Amino acid sequence: PLFFILSGYTYKIPKSLSDLKAQLKKDLKRLYFPCFLVAWLYEICVAIANGTALNWLIVLKRLLWGNDNYTWGDLFFPGIGAVWFLSALFLAKLLYGFLQLKGKDHEHIGFYLVLAYIGILIGRKIWLPQSLDIILIAVLFLHIGHLWKTKEALIQKYLILLSSISAVVWLWPLEKGIYIELAARQYPLGLICVLEAICATFLIVQVTKMLEKFRIIKAVFVFFGQHTLEILCIHCLDSIFFTWDSNDFILRLLLNILILIVYLLIKRSIYKLIHRCCCRQ
Repeated sequence: PLFFILSGYTYKIPKSLSDLKAQLKKDLKRLYFPCFLVAWLYEICVAIANGTALNWLIVLKRLLWGNDNYTWGDLFFPGIGAVWFLSALFLAKLLYGFLQLKGKDHEHIGFYLVLAYIGILIGRKIWLPQSLDIILIAVLFLHIGHLWKTKEALIQKYLILLSSISAVVWLWPLEKGIYIELAARQYPLGLICVLEAICATFLIVQVTKMLEKFRIIKAVFVFFGQHTLEILCIHCLDSIFFTWDSNDFILRLLLNILILIVYLLIKRSIYKLIHRCCCRQ
């Protein structure tokens, strides 16, 4: 939820259909292409780790499904891993931009609350391909981020009060183990969990604003912030070779650096190839 909300904060509302198309083209490269690339790298790493042949068909199944692993009856849908978030953000931004183009009626938060509630109801029954049920919730988070930016002056005026309320709304249910989990479709209190996530994001942002005063801490956060996508991709691929509680820190670090180098080299090579093809045309 935090990444969806902050994406909404930085999102530029399209003023025309051509603006939306330009954003679509940009997000295809920035969001969906890394998702596509990691899906292939993931299967290559699985083949290396297990000493088996590369399964091309399962990569296509993962990309078409665009979710975590899911079983429905006798059917099994292979997950795409942590990068499901990238395809979900890509489609959520596309839907949100389209809705914003349709008129001021969609500026009302009630509209997005209804969409989010529908997404929660669907997710409790069945998972939709490409996380379409989550996307209905994600557009609410994007809209909250957009409203946050437009109401920044008013928020600063009541910052202490809003922070106090946010602390209660977030920490009280969290202490009881109640929280939203989008990938697993866990919404124990429905829209209340959505509100909890919004309050958590609000408080985390306020804390980071305070940490910004310390140069070293700021530099570290800025560095990781600039390489968020790469870190997400490493997180997805790293789990093939190591369990979450692994103590092989040095080996794991070296492997992650290697994965990062390979990922960036492949990504840059494909970008250059696409650029050359476009220039020839």
